[in-house]
Amino acid sequence: MKWFKYFLVITVLTSSLISCRKGPEDPLLSLTTRKNRISKNWKAYSYKIDGVELIQSYQSQNYNISGCGKQVINTSVKKDILLRLTKNGSYKDSYLTVTIDSSSISSTEESCNLYNYINTDTDLKTHTGIWNFAGGTNNTSNREQLLIYQEETKEGVLWDIIRLASDELKLQRKYILPGASSFTIEEIALYPEK
Repeated sequence: MKWFKYFLVITVLTSSLISCRKGPEDPLLSLTTRKNRISKNWKAYSYKIDGVELIQSYQSQNYNISGCGKQVINTSVKKDILLRLTKNGSYKDSYLTVTIDSSSISSTEESCNLYNYINTDTDLKTHTGIWNFAGGTNNTSNREQLLIYQEETKEGVLWDIIRLASDELKLQRKYILPGASSFTIEEIALYPEK
């Protein structure tokens, strides 16, 4: 009988702990609040749109150039995404994209050398604003979503919180682009910035 009482207490405690999880990949037990866990500087290690990884990508194209031979153009794109969320509700992000295009052609013709080049393009976008938890219809206590309001664009962006741990944050959102007939799924996974 004693064993049954302990089993019952453990079952009730375990089920109550599991029900406290907000995101589907959240840790089973955390001693810090969701606000404390999310309030830090984050750096993305994965950024996907419709399942395509965009943090770092590489593409190579081949062209035949009359009289010169084959031209190879390599394009490398690297994104650095930083997200800063503070306890007082302020928000700042930066999206740095570095694109390197290089072209090479193997030919002995001097006029063909103009096809050899390296070009680097850097694009930095930053936003500031405010953030807050959201979740459930008419219920922000669930804290299952992250609402970010960007002052520059005057737009709110609503992310579903997939995982919120002290060492990892995963966000996902679905939206339909103008003229599109299906959802676009955007996913970002971040680690605390060191």
